Amino acid sequence: MTVVDFTEPRAESPSAARVPWAEFLRESLQIGWRSAEWDPATLTFVGSLGSPTTDISTCRRPGCRVVVDGARAWCSTCRKVRRQLGLEQPLPPREANPQWTARIDTAARFCLTSLQPLVRDELLFGLQDRDRHQFAIRPQQVRLLVDKIPAETASILALADGQFSGLQRSLLRSVQQAVRRLQVNHAGDDGTSGDVWDCAVVGLRAGRERPYPAVTGQLDFTVIGQPWLRDITRGALRALRPPVTDCHRYVQTAAIASSVLTGRPSGNNPSGLGAGDMTAICQAFQTAVDPKTGAAYSSSHRRSLTGWWRRLIDFSRAAGLMDTIPGAFAVRPDHMMGAVEPSEDDVGRAIPEEWITHLDAHLHLLGASSKFEPDGWTAEDLREMYRVYYQVLRDTGRRPSEVARLSDRPIEYASGQPSLIYDNTKAGRHRRRLPIDQTTASVIEQWSARLASMHVPKGCEGYLFPTPGARNRARQGHLSGSQFRRAFVGWLAVVPEPIGLSEDAAAFGVERIDPYGFRHAFAQRHADSGTAIDVLRDLMDHKEIETTMGYYRVTLARKQKAVQLVAQLALDRNGTAAPFSSELAYARASVATAYGNCTEPSNVKAGGKSCPIRFQCSGCGFYRPDPSYLAAIEQQQAQLRADRAVARADDAARWVLDNLDQQIASYERIADTMRRQLTAMPTPERQAIESACTDLRKARQVALIPTDALRRRPDDHH
Repeated sequence: MTVVDFTEPRAESPSAARVPWAEFLRESLQIGWRSAEWDPATLTFVGSLGSPTTDISTCRRPGCRVVVDGARAWCSTCRKVRRQLGLEQPLPPREANPQWTARIDTAARFCLTSLQPLVRDELLFGLQDRDRHQFAIRPQQVRLLVDKIPAETASILALADGQFSGLQRSLLRSVQQAVRRLQVNHAGDDGTSGDVWDCAVVGLRAGRERPYPAVTGQLDFTVIGQPWLRDITRGALRALRPPVTDCHRYVQTAAIASSVLTGRPSGNNPSGLGAGDMTAICQAFQTAVDPKTGAAYSSSHRRSLTGWWRRLIDFSRAAGLMDTIPGAFAVRPDHMMGAVEPSEDDVGRAIPEEWITHLDAHLHLLGASSKFEPDGWTAEDLREMYRVYYQVLRDTGRRPSEVARLSDRPIEYASGQPSLIYDNTKAGRHRRRLPIDQTTASVIEQWSARLASMHVPKGCEGYLFPTPGARNRARQGHLSGSQFRRAFVGWLAVVPEPIGLSEDAAAFGVERIDPYGFRHAFAQRHADSGTAIDVLRDLMDHKEIETTMGYYRVTLARKQKAVQLVAQLALDRNGTAAPFSSELAYARASVATAYGNCTEPSNVKAGGKSCPIRFQCSGCGFYRPDPSYLAAIEQQQAQLRADRAVARADDAARWVLDNLDQQIASYERIADTMRRQLTAMPTPERQAIESACTDLRKARQVALIPTDALRRRPDDHH
């Protein structure tokens, strides 16, 4: 018997190609395949209810043992009774029927005796190939397909899928693709010799989260103009065999590089390439635009383009595909740095809070459009899992892939505070701890308890979000990002249009809402509320503080506008209006301190680090707070009250208590004045001031970072 692995097609020797196709096909069939269900002597398959890869089950009606196609379906008799009683009415248990044995045999079987020998072997090979890729067999669908195949058919490849519909057409396509891959193997090829690859024939995986072979799609290398670059790209992908989605990335980056090289002297002469050519290519990645829309790619996408190109070049160099190309033609670290310059647009993926509130109000619609019921689950079980996944995504700011991989017991308590235990797979840091609210912990624990009482297939055990699987595949592993994304996109399609959004939220648009945007929203929420940047870095589990700084970065134009609005609301230490004469005066005659601007000349000159009265701001005549400091002032009030309680308990001197009392009273006077000012404003004006205050707080968070905080922190594990 010839054993063939079609996940990675192999090239046969020339002598193998001389073996007749029919003989090669027979030798490729798996001997002893499904011995409990398939009888090679009679060419008959009788499915077993106990087989996890045979998609049959008994009727959903209690007491009914009629075998039906698929999981959790109804037999024809019980379906008629349901219609008569009403779909919402529960059916009474069914009484035993002596004819069930024969009906079970009919519903779970198919026979191939009506087919020509070659067609029979091709269909059998296709079914075995589906088995190798863990696609369940549905006997009824195979029987329906066989019944529609004309008796004179010489090869299953001669059938046009337009003659079939629904599941039979899908089954036929997958069988034909398996046979085509075998034919290529029989010919001593692997499908990668030309400039256009058929992904299904080559046997490439569909995607990282879809380990089965692709059934459609092509890779077109002709978009790469230079023959030498086309050969390098094709050779690298032939060796790497990445998923189809990754292949398209490699080809895209090579096509961009090709367009740059077309206009350069050494573009068609690889032996003359140098560092300047590589710099030009990497600069092109930084300005790349989407050819479909003409819009500039986000900086994260531009960064990824540079990364795919670097991996292509590095592998090709190591594999000997670039031996004739000078070593100076290489991606340098400064090329990568140029592509990661942070911009305000990066943070633009953060979903506005108004949109999140609107989605929360319609959470009951998430998953409602799907009637799919995984094995052992109801449709409502699946919808509840999607809802919990969404809430964890929204409340924790973890990446979608990190949420999907959570264990079924991801909460740990320390001193009564719940923490989420997760793996930062992107950075390779495992068992990270994220403090979370008790509300979020309760949502997770309630779902975990519900999950414990539900049927969870063996291949899905240990995950908080088991995969729902597919209609014709056994359930294995955890929920994938693409599975949730389908439900999420369907949800957005039925969520009503929001009313009364602010200008910024309305400009965001529903088309920009993406599951990853909840991570950005989590970070932006903390940055807007004044969370210290080093604290947010830990919450996001960023290794470099520069990454976190993106959420605090404010453009110069926005900062100037914010100063213009807020400068007129500055107060003195007594709560009396003391506006700055202009934005320039606000910026040049004052320095930002923890609780407000300071205009004391020596302290301004020292950048706020030389206060003559040791930062007792509320007692200083140079103190000029504005509403952007209100949250910090309120925090300082709370801290002073705590200090006063400690001083009293320690029997401190009266003058110590008096000093604390006076500072508290002064800050209270200032905070009360600010709150009254904001309350008295018309709503649009107040919203503009609040937005300006948020921008200034973010700008100050970056400005006040000590220089040593910019160094890489140790990779602590906790």
